[in-house]
Amino acid sequence: MPMMQKYAILIVTAVGIAAAGVASVSFAETIKPSLDLAEGLIDVEQYDQAGALLDKIIADGPAADAKLDILRGRLSLAHGNPVRALEYFDKASTRSLDREAEAYLYVAEAKMALGQIAPARHDALLALKSDPDLVAAELVLAEADKRAGHAAEALAHLEKLSRARPDDVDRAIVLARFVAEGPGRGAAIAELQEFVKVHPDAAAADEVLGGFLWSVGFKVEALQARIAAGELYLTAGKTGRAVAMATWIKAVDGDGRLERQARGEASEPAPPAAVQPPVAQPQAATQPLARAPSDEPPPAHAAPQAPPPTTELLPNHNGVSLPTEPSVSAPATQAALPPAPATPVLAAPEAAQPPAPLPVAATPPPEPERRQLASAIPEPPRRPSVVPAVILSTPEPLPFAPGSTYLSGSGIVLEGGRLIVTNRHVIEGMESIYVRNGTGHVRQARVIKISREDDLALLEIETQFPEGAAFQFAELVDPAPGRSAVVMGFPLVDLLGDNQPALTEGIVAKTTGLGNDPKTFQMTTKINKGNSGGPVFDRQGRLMGVTVGQTDAADIYRKTGFMVEDMNIGIKADRILHFLGRSATATPVGGGNAEMNLEDLYQMMLPRVVLVAAQR
Repeated sequence: MPMMQKYAILIVTAVGIAAAGVASVSFAETIKPSLDLAEGLIDVEQYDQAGALLDKIIADGPAADAKLDILRGRLSLAHGNPVRALEYFDKASTRSLDREAEAYLYVAEAKMALGQIAPARHDALLALKSDPDLVAAELVLAEADKRAGHAAEALAHLEKLSRARPDDVDRAIVLARFVAEGPGRGAAIAELQEFVKVHPDAAAADEVLGGFLWSVGFKVEALQARIAAGELYLTAGKTGRAVAMATWIKAVDGDGRLERQARGEASEPAPPAAVQPPVAQPQAATQPLARAPSDEPPPAHAAPQAPPPTTELLPNHNGVSLPTEPSVSAPATQAALPPAPATPVLAAPEAAQPPAPLPVAATPPPEPERRQLASAIPEPPRRPSVVPAVILSTPEPLPFAPGSTYLSGSGIVLEGGRLIVTNRHVIEGMESIYVRNGTGHVRQARVIKISREDDLALLEIETQFPEGAAFQFAELVDPAPGRSAVVMGFPLVDLLGDNQPALTEGIVAKTTGLGNDPKTFQMTTKINKGNSGGPVFDRQGRLMGVTVGQTDAADIYRKTGFMVEDMNIGIKADRILHFLGRSATATPVGGGNAEMNLEDLYQMMLPRVVLVAAQR
């Protein structure tokens, strides 16, 4: 039977899985429920089918029992419950020595999700000690290094490992996944495309490549990659993994239109089969993830230049493009507010001048003069004492009806502890709004103000959170080029979970936004859907702004033929003060607290960052 025909049968089987669950007769007769299939379904984010399948599997020994616990833990982790996941992983580590390394790996991942960076590093090292070939543990170590401010060194280490074993598909995947969170998904796609070109039988690389392509909007190419992965898995006798690929294809393409295009059966021409990687640009010395120069010759023809981006290419929280002219939709009880005139460009704060050098005296000056001179010497920056936040073992549930969906974003707790700033588009048109901070406490919120000029809204809660932590207005400072830009929020809650906020770091790239908008700024820090309204702060813990969106790279490619890396946009702190009717507090650049490591910053910010969940 031809391979394409065999794979078509698997896709029909996948329809049975999606329609009738794992109890369907066709599924039970065709594919035996297996740990391999369950793991494949988790890898392609088909969590409901994976959970139903795990309930059907009866383990036949300690190693299978341990694997079952690991997969159940991975589901808990995917659903945003790392505490429950840890229980499964700890149990797996004691069941079988054959699964010990894998259990340590996922213990490390769960601890990373809880913000426990040092313990996560310890468990990742234990995983590697038990199995030196478990390269996924190298990714945990690299992520820990990145959070500690050593992203460039982590990337260099992964690249060295990849060069040492160029044919190792697991190392190629680990490098691509790390690159996706640093230089960007375009660079990760380019890495995997190059690997697949040299290793056309690498099914796992095709599978991961398909996930990255889908995430940036290249849907037909994503299906091509995962169809190829499924056929390769089938050839290798990995039927469970092949069915997992087919299940994902039917889940994302119910009517088969994209699949027909991917197989070249559509009447209209399909988009290009491969994404052209972005043209390498020189990076500033302050770029935290500077890539090593490529040994490949430059392309023969320069890539077409993209036109200046406009705000119409900046998707908002709900995936709808922001209008070119800002407009405000107030709650239903209010009339629409007219747009306000443009605000002049804000001047970046000037750096504090160092004190003049002290004169050298032949004899010690009198006591009063010594006291006067001592007072002129600036004190060294203070390093704040950070007490780890007390996190509820089980976050308080959001009081929505069981099974109902909600829209989500992020927000910032401000001075006094009862005010929360978020993006206007997160709460616009919503009836019921709740917020949950990073330590797990829930409060009901109401909208008390919407900005006329910026994508900002102000919420109020009746009772402040138990920790009482909040950003003080004196901690607000406008961004400056090259300064560290740390983002914290709740991205992609359907995929990553909503229990704990995620942390990413980059730098301020430019102090104006798209089209030289003076109210916003550009940063290299990665953000995703759900980050909207969350804080952007520096390594001293000062609030520089609020995340608002990113350019739509796939849309730009379709319109211009030029693949760009995401440009991530924030609203300046000055605009928050303007919105709240507060005057700016002079804060000299470099003054105040000393820079902190990312683990301490994460602990400090947990009570100050909230998930904003709303229903119409």
